[in-house]
Amino acid sequence: MAMMLLVPVSAGAGASGLVSIPIKHFGVSTSYSVSNGACGKVKQFVAPHWSGTTFLAGTKAMAPKCKTSASQNFAAWDAYVNLQTPIHFKTSGSHTISVSWAVTESAAWNITPFSSCALKYADPQSYCEVYSDVFVTGYAYLVNANYSYDNFVSGSGFSNFTDVENYSSNYCYTTCTHYGGNTSSAGGTAGTFTGTGYQNETISATGTYAVNASVAYTLYVTLLVIADVAAEVFDAHATGAGSASAVMNLGTLGNGAALVGVTVT
Repeated sequence: MAMMLLVPVSAGAGASGLVSIPIKHFGVSTSYSVSNGACGKVKQFVAPHWSGTTFLAGTKAMAPKCKTSASQNFAAWDAYVNLQTPIHFKTSGSHTISVSWAVTESAAWNITPFSSCALKYADPQSYCEVYSDVFVTGYAYLVNANYSYDNFVSGSGFSNFTDVENYSSNYCYTTCTHYGGNTSSAGGTAGTFTGTGYQNETISATGTYAVNASVAYTLYVTLLVIADVAAEVFDAHATGAGSASAVMNLGTLGNGAALVGVTVT
């Protein structure tokens, strides 16, 4: 027999009126972190928070045109929601736990590559790189009361990443090998996405990870959201105005990451 948690979804996720059976609630915590260097900056327009059954957050990360600096020109933001609930298994043996999120987002990413990059091929590392990244992924853990049992799974995630890089590096161990080249992402230098996708994680508690009905377990569910940009030059000479920006909107205009189902079978 399957146990199922179905929870009301915000208007942004396009559903409502579902019923919670039999898990009554999750403990919830949210957090975020910001890091930046040189001209990079982050403008958070929705502080990460949990609204009933939906995770809301929003930010813009920018690495604008910047003069040469001792620190790299980058900006990075990540936000988490962490959920936990006890699970009592009625029978020992193999079980499956599935977690589903409806992620409704508006995302945008943009880069302006450097016009040219003169590398120093004799040095250990030399590069010019501009990139923009927006990313959503989920994780789930099943842990027993003594934390001696650990079953972990990561979802496939939603990622939009664009990058242009010129690089040279030398690796030496007995002999030296040179690596280098010019790379760029297949997706071009800019893009947008608006819509809803589903982020799913499935824990297979089987074999040596099968559960014991006499043991108390806790399910931990995490959703991670990232906006990350850089326009960096390291031990090289670049011309032109390299820059990057990324926007992740999970918090306004009906956007949000709604927990739509947890099933235990």
